[in-house]
Amino acid sequence: MFCGLCQEVCPKGALVLTKTFELAAFSREDMLYTYEQLAEGGEG
Repeated sequence: MFCGLCQEVCPKGALVLTKTFELAAFSREDMLYTYEQLAEGGEG
């Protein structure tokens, strides 16, 4: 699952493997991220 093959063939560069793997939330509103938050790894 984390072999990186999908990352290599992604034409848009949308897939990035990081050490952040837990982004669970209890509400739908908590799952809306800005570009800046995603660039920082989803924190904040």
